[in-house]
Formats: sequence, structure tokens, C-alpha cells
Amino acid sequence: MPGHMEKIIRRCADSVEVAKKSEIPDSVWKRCKGVAIINISEVGFVFSLAEGDGVVLKHNEDGTWGAPSCLMFTGAGGGAIFGKAHKQMMLFPMSDYALKQLTANTKFQLGAQIGLAVGPYGRESSLAADAGGKGVGATFSYVFSDGAFLNIGINDNFIDTVSEANEHFYGKAVEATDIVMEAGSVDIPEGKGVEELHAKLGEMTKEEPKE
Repeated sequence: MPGHMEKIIRRCADSVEVAKKSEIPDSVWKRCKGVAIINISEVGFVFSLAEGDGVVLKHNEDGTWGAPSCLMFTGAGGGAIFGKAHKQMMLFPMSDYALKQLTANTKFQLGAQIGLAVGPYGRESSLAADAGGKGVGATFSYVFSDGAFLNIGINDNFIDTVSEANEHFYGKAVEATDIVMEAGSVDIPEGKGVEELHAKLGEMTKEEPKE
């Protein structure tokens, strides 16, 4: 039976597949230092509460992707809903410093402790032109549902590392920063969904052949 983190990783792989329908620019995928992928469930009547889980992992210089660390999301929903709603969120840190912020071992607040900018939109959009004055050191945020981009902010929500899930998945206690930032700090288990996640992320960042 799949473990907790394996299920999260496989859901994140599905979210990357859904993101293919979205208009996240190729320049963001290719120039980001990593990505946090979080699946969010909202429930409420008029005002909503949201919770979710996901992973954060590094985009290596050679174009490959690193080991995932487990995350938990809590906060307010993105508006008035009646019943339940499901969304996907992706955060793209554009510097090593911004990526390291997403690996803290304490709960941190989006927007306050991690600076966010709603990411540029449109597959061919220029990253430099659409950085909104934040520069490539920003962490770009995208929230979408069924591949449709939702231009909403996510400030004041919280993300926390799930150390217990990481320990169970890798078979030892290890800091999230080491998992993400230090290559070789953990052995990635085979057949637990990471290969699929890496493959789908690789599809988003591969260079198109030149004519």
C-alpha cells in the first residue's frame, strides 16, 4: 500500500500534467531554481478554509530535478465557495535564496516571510519584462484549477515542512534544507513516484529542437 508521501508525490506528478494546459511561461520553467507543487482542498459556506500538501524540489543546473521534501499548506480559501473545491498551486523560486526559504523546518507565512509575486502569464511571455520590478530573485506563484489560471493572491497562508513524512520516506531523519539543497544527502527510493514526477517536470523544461 502506498505510503503517505508516495501518494503526495504521485498527486504532484498529476498536477504537473494538468499544468501543461496552463499558460505558465516556458521561461519560468526553464530558469526557476526549483518548484513547490501543492494540491489544495477548500471547504466552506461563503468563506472558505483551505488545506493541502505537496513537495518542493530543486531544479539543478544540468536541467535535472532533485529529491523532494514534503510540505503542508494551511490558510484561508481564495474566495466564497459553497461546498468543496480543489486547486493546484505552484511556487517557482527564481534564486537559490528563495528556494532555501521554502525548506524551513518551521511554519512560515507566504507573503510575509516569503516574498511572492503573481507570476507572468502566457506561454511565450518574457520573464524579464513581466517580473513586475521584482527581478529574477522573486518567487512566482500560480494557482489554477483544471488547468485554468486563477489570478489570485495567496499571501497570509502558511506552509510547513512535514519532517515525519520525510523521515519515513527516506528512512532517516534529515533536514529539509539538506534534502533539497544538498545533492546526495538522501537516497531517493525507487518505485515511489519520484521517477514519474521527475519525468513530467523534465517535459516542461526540455529545450525544443532548433530548426
